[in-house]
Amino acid sequence: MTPLGKVSWISYNNAAFIQEAMGSVFNQGYDNIEIIVADDASSDESQAILESLISDKPEIKSVF
Repeated sequence: MTPLGKVSWISYNNAAFIQEAMGSVFNQGYDNIEIIVADDASSDESQAILESLISDKPEIKSVF
């Protein structure tokens, strides 16, 4: 069994950086990952960008 890798960060109005940050995680080539993004009610498009980035990844569970 492959160990679970965990990545977490906090976010507040970071829409400009989310795609780069998530891309960095996805490009690691490690499949067994848990990604936790704690967003403090951003007023920008942070949530929409996150949803878009994981829409084609059914293995990723999201809670908003």
